[in-house]
Amino acid sequence: MPGGPEGLRQMAVMLRTAFADLRYETKEVIAEDDWGAARTILYGMHNGLYFAIAPTGRQVVQEQIHLIRFANGKGVEHRAVRDDLGLLR
Repeated sequence: MPGGPEGLRQMAVMLRTAFADLRYETKEVIAEDDWGAARTILYGMHNGLYFAIAPTGRQVVQEQIHLIRFANGKGVEHRAVRDDLGLLR
């Protein structure tokens, strides 16, 4: 997927297609200087194509940590740590 706003839009569409009831729970948020960090949990029912994986009808849960650097009021850098293997199980 491309970077920037278009990549974010494509990722959101793909996730909403794969997990129609997708929701995130924010557990912690920390901010310092121009950086913000959030620990979140993704929940959803796998009822659509996820990359090349056919729908399983199973509930998925994935822990995530996001680091975002802000400049001029916009997120300009993003890094994430996700439990992708746990999601695929």
